[in-house]
Amino acid sequence: MIQAQTAVFTGKDRSRVFRDCIAEKTFFLVLEIYDGVTKSEGARIMKALSEAYAGVSPLMKMDHFESWLQDALLNAEAPESCSVAAGIITGNIIYIKTIGDGEIHMRRGKKFVRLIHGTKVASGYVKPDDLLVFTTASFRALIEEEEALKKPLDTGTPEKIVEKLEAFYSEKADHATMAVFARMVEVAEDDLKTGENTTVVPLTRPADPLARAHVEMVAVPVRSDEDGSIPVNSVSGKTAQPPNYAQNATLNTEIDDETDSQDFPLPSSLPTTPSATSASAVSDTGFARAGGGRSVLSSSRLSGSGIRPLDESEGSVLPPDSPLGKPNASTVTIAAAKKGLGGKTRKTITFVVVLVILGIFIWSVVFGYQRRQAAENRKKIDAVSQLVEQKTTEAEEISFLNMERALALLNESKVAVSSLKKEIGNGYDSEIGLLEQKITEKENAIVQKEESEPEEFYDLALEDKNAKGDRMFLEGDKIAILDTVAKTVYNFDADRKSLKSSKNAVVGTATEVGLVNGAIYIFVPDQGVFVFDDDTKVRNVIKNDPEWGNITDMAFFGGNIYLLDSGKGDVYKYVSAGVGYGKKSSYFTGTAPDISGATSLKIDASVYVSMPSKVLKFTRGTADEFQTSFPTKQVEINGVYTDENTEFVYVWDKKNATIFVLDKKGGYNRQIKSPALAKASDFLVYNGRILLLSGSKIYALTEKDLKE
Repeated sequence: MIQAQTAVFTGKDRSRVFRDCIAEKTFFLVLEIYDGVTKSEGARIMKALSEAYAGVSPLMKMDHFESWLQDALLNAEAPESCSVAAGIITGNIIYIKTIGDGEIHMRRGKKFVRLIHGTKVASGYVKPDDLLVFTTASFRALIEEEEALKKPLDTGTPEKIVEKLEAFYSEKADHATMAVFARMVEVAEDDLKTGENTTVVPLTRPADPLARAHVEMVAVPVRSDEDGSIPVNSVSGKTAQPPNYAQNATLNTEIDDETDSQDFPLPSSLPTTPSATSASAVSDTGFARAGGGRSVLSSSRLSGSGIRPLDESEGSVLPPDSPLGKPNASTVTIAAAKKGLGGKTRKTITFVVVLVILGIFIWSVVFGYQRRQAAENRKKIDAVSQLVEQKTTEAEEISFLNMERALALLNESKVAVSSLKKEIGNGYDSEIGLLEQKITEKENAIVQKEESEPEEFYDLALEDKNAKGDRMFLEGDKIAILDTVAKTVYNFDADRKSLKSSKNAVVGTATEVGLVNGAIYIFVPDQGVFVFDDDTKVRNVIKNDPEWGNITDMAFFGGNIYLLDSGKGDVYKYVSAGVGYGKKSSYFTGTAPDISGATSLKIDASVYVSMPSKVLKFTRGTADEFQTSFPTKQVEINGVYTDENTEFVYVWDKKNATIFVLDKKGGYNRQIKSPALAKASDFLVYNGRILLLSGSKIYALTEKDLKE
């Protein structure tokens, strides 16, 4: 179970604002009030909040925490304009909430990020050595002002951090701020609060006069470790659950009843055009609304005004030269008849009038419809643009906490743009293109997708023009390359870029290759494991075993040989016995896991086994923590690579021409894409560069920002 070691950093100037905090083992709160609250009033508020916490159930959930905090602030009569940063730990889950200028920061590994700010609520898993900082915007202004402030955050306990901060600012200008530093530590469950005589917070959530709006997010935990990836962000009313990466997270954004929607524009759907009001529905102003926004003068408006509607039996109401307007069609026709114009002339005039009326009709109806349709489409584009902006911004904010949620938001944006494209039809390619480009750019930034062009590292054809590599194995700076066509194993010095060859007929049917202290090993189905004694002679060191199923990979560690049997779902260990190897034994202790269909095996003291859609990790024969998290569900794993000198675990998806870079507990770090990855037959990592074997050539993909 998790508790916290805490320490409080307080700025020197507290005359203009009230600041105080609560820093318990499992509860943290920073309160800031700018409304001229006296010290005695502030002390009363803090006492009320402390008393409220004393009765909290240790089994609190997200919706409990949010409603409890709101009730506590109301009962304590805290001003609506106050700023709050609060959190509570239950088990290994933390629920956090900010109001106003409240902010919560987190350091994990080498990364220090702001988790939430403004008026938001979130939850996630915490781990030992995580450092959370509960504070307000004034503290962030400090760390942005003084770059040197970041250094103390990377070292020591909360007490030491506060000591270094106080020493750093002892001779500087006054800084008014407060921050609670909480470092997570593992404690025995018996040491935690039992929960007796506590009150369970009711599920009913009252109206929140303090928060203007809140964002709700569903928790999908993301495992991580020292490299700095952070646990999930979740939303009010949803309790963080154990990891389930097959689940597709969704975003539900809403506005409270009391919320001013102008401050939080969240279009939930595309706007629809209201139907036109019938022209017969006459308002008390004498106007009725007609289609297209036109106004029609009604007879009820004319009655009693001294003005009568046009009666065709009376002829023209307005003379042709009337300054009030030009004569209409009826006026012209009637006037022509009275003058006794000839039939031909009357027909000509009538024809012209009909053409004019037809033109007006086409302009008002046809082109009017097109104009209205264009206006409606423009409204839809604007609405989707706003939706895309909101979702991509939200995805960017939570990506550090919850990659799956961020990708779900991006996918929702893509669906919205796709639906818009179908609905409005052609003619808006530029607008649609800009929206798609915006989503793509955000996606690339969030998943840290690197498009890498390979450069040639070495060409085996310099040794043999018909050379064609199948498999590689790295030991130190030496790479063994299996070429079954040439029945050759190349011993390649990657540092000096020199090549030696070892040939034997048995290599022609080999499937795996390896190096142990410079000696070349190969695995041959139905024959066993061979070692080269010199450049041409081989010796069978492990005989074929009829109990083997399908041996798909071979690894070496500590002089021992490990064979991955994906057919029988086991890893066999052969212990070095001087000139040979002992009998096989299963690497696994107790009940063996189901690894049928495994694709590859790598060892760095722990054993990593890649499955078609995930990677498993084992230490001392038992399952170890390794929750793989990929930014897409469409993953087809062909291989995995790591070793004792490599910081990350590399997962190869040949079909999608991608390598996913994970930390050694499965946390997602980045991905590298290159067309060369779809053509390679094997890969490994040497000095921070991904080396690909493709035909006779070895290519290198350089990751300039791989190591921080």
